[in-house]
Amino acid sequence: MICLILAFGWACAAYVRNREIKQMKKEMKHGNSFVFLYHDINELEHSKQTNLPRVTVVMPLKGFGEHNLHNWRTQITSLYGGPVEFLFVLESAEDPAYPAVSRLLKEFQIFIQTGYPLDLPSGSLGSYCIYEYHMPCSMGFATGGKTFFLWGGCMMMHADDFRNDNYSVVSGLRDGGYSDDMTLAAIAGAHNKLITSPPVAVFPHPLASDLNFSRYWNYMRKQTFVLESYVSKVNWIMNRALFTTHCYLSWGFVAPYVMAVIHVAAALRMCFIRQEEA
Repeated sequence: MICLILAFGWACAAYVRNREIKQMKKEMKHGNSFVFLYHDINELEHSKQTNLPRVTVVMPLKGFGEHNLHNWRTQITSLYGGPVEFLFVLESAEDPAYPAVSRLLKEFQIFIQTGYPLDLPSGSLGSYCIYEYHMPCSMGFATGGKTFFLWGGCMMMHADDFRNDNYSVVSGLRDGGYSDDMTLAAIAGAHNKLITSPPVAVFPHPLASDLNFSRYWNYMRKQTFVLESYVSKVNWIMNRALFTTHCYLSWGFVAPYVMAVIHVAAALRMCFIRQEEA
């Protein structure tokens, strides 16, 4: 009898699962690539999400286990688009869960959130040169969380920081020079603010096929000019350190290939001389 009940439950679950899969495939054929989130993509628009009812999530906690922190972080990062708040309820500050919750809340006091591009060379020399130039820069983003760097092409901040000129964000960008990302990174470092780079915020960036060496050299000149603008002494030092580190890492990638070409050319030259002497 128990086996029959379990079999009936599994059959019902399989029916519901297959029905949802068919519905998802149907919606994907109609252009809804986000059907795994919601059947009607229009319902995910910001104008409709803001009209959702306010939700309060009460989370009573007692003690701390191995996977608790991961579970709490997953609940906080819910995709619910309406107003939402989370209330962590503990018996006292002596509860083992209190330090973990305090650390979790600090993680979400984010100043800037950023992504980074993943260059895809097209096959031309210029595209491979730019790809090689960006490789050391990508190391600053590939941390899966906290980082000290950000990319101006993809960054998200609180609007109030601009409206109220918090931490001199507006005045720093106005008076600090050409580079927006380096200026904001320096402001974050000066005020000990958090910059995060989610592991999923990677943007494939196919490079143009007509990139030649002259265009690459012009790009390098512009990047060097960017490092000459700064908002503070710390920003100036960071720019110089970045430039020095980048040159070292870049030539660290290139120098072995150059030396290999020299060795191959020398070996071929010796073979050619021996053939002439023979």
